[in-house]
Amino acid sequence: MEFDNQLMTARDGVRIAYYDVGNADGPPLILSNGLGGNIQAWRYLVSYFEKTYRIISWDYRGLYHSGRSEEMDGYSMERHVGDLEDLVEHLGLEKPLLLGWSMGVQVNFEYCRNHEDDVAGVVAINGTSGRPFRTLLGQNLLDDSLELLVPHVLGVAQQHWEKVAFVGPMVAESRLILRGLQTLGVIGSTANIEVFQDLAKSFVTLDFGIYTQILEELGVHDAADVVEGLKLPLLMIAGDADPMTPAAVFQEISQHLPQAEISVIPGATHYCPIEFPELVNLRIEKFIREQVPAHQV
Repeated sequence: MEFDNQLMTARDGVRIAYYDVGNADGPPLILSNGLGGNIQAWRYLVSYFEKTYRIISWDYRGLYHSGRSEEMDGYSMERHVGDLEDLVEHLGLEKPLLLGWSMGVQVNFEYCRNHEDDVAGVVAINGTSGRPFRTLLGQNLLDDSLELLVPHVLGVAQQHWEKVAFVGPMVAESRLILRGLQTLGVIGSTANIEVFQDLAKSFVTLDFGIYTQILEELGVHDAADVVEGLKLPLLMIAGDADPMTPAAVFQEISQHLPQAEISVIPGATHYCPIEFPELVNLRIEKFIREQVPAHQV
């Protein structure tokens, strides 16, 4: 699928690329990407919902078609949420349903801190409310070893990524390597390898200095206090084979939110929207039909 981007200027002057597709008169769905993802990663969801819903997404600042920030804190969570606020205002969106994947889950929960009354509901896919390094690779919430280690690794990567950048396109072009990742369980066996290869080719063009800076900011973000008091309809979709944000993360969140729904997809990894697209789309559709009256069409 091809998506044409438009541009808006954020409050701090950064040019933000956004996408406005689907039914212009339909209820708005905002897609908040995973880190390194773009609207192409949502292709199956867009194809499923575009006839009925107005679908909005944007490229995080510094990535893909969006401009870079010159500010010291230019890639903080507050800046990404500010971009979402500016996008909602720019397009005049009312009561959007927020769909987030990975990093986008954190962005959406943080957005709800000050805008819960303006949101119709939240769909959280393969993400958490914050401090993602605490549950990386399934480590115990009380074990902070990886959380302490990852920032040091990111610091080294930020300084030296350009020296090994030439490897990225080779990996993206190699179907053998991507098949190997499937064998290792990093990518689910049901994922369309051509689609994943297409996404990988775009991913390796990123500035990984900015990428690691954003990832470092994610590691210190925490919206647990927002989630514990959330009154919105909430659907959480997890993969039982996801090593980045295990299903236990959502089960922990649900203890504070009796209205929340959880769907754990057997065999799905961190990329379940491109591994089990039909199942994910049908589950979201059911959630909208039963829990989000403002979006029933």
